[in-house]
Amino acid sequence: MGKQDLPHYKQKQQLLFDADMDAKSLKQWGYRFLEQEWLSDAMMFFQKANEGQGLKLIRNKAIDQGDVFLYKRTIDAMGTPPSSQEWKQLGERAKELGKLQFAREAYRQAGDRKAMDIIDHMITPQQETNPEQPPTDPETPIV
Repeated sequence: MGKQDLPHYKQKQQLLFDADMDAKSLKQWGYRFLEQEWLSDAMMFFQKANEGQGLKLIRNKAIDQGDVFLYKRTIDAMGTPPSSQEWKQLGERAKELGKLQFAREAYRQAGDRKAMDIIDHMITPQQETNPEQPPTDPETPIV
């Protein structure tokens, strides 16, 4: 199935908010979106269908992609608090992928100050100074 087989925005909204749509159909749509890696859309259908297994798959993909926003939305939809271990795992993955702001937020959520400091240093490296040579004052001309 190609992405063209998935409904566009207005059709998705109609499906999600159709009072006659049953949980089985919502789950099926969720898995169709998941197949195409439309994770946010899949999550909405799984949430509406109360499909815990689908939400767990999305949560795992969010961790694997180092995506803090998707992870937060998914755990909110699941209604279960995340473990600090999951936050650390997400932080490590985000760091590997170069998503340093996501890594920092994940470590913050995990309460891992040391890892946050490492990420902060990666985001804004401190300039190395030579202790034997004082820094130059930009106002003072060099003679």
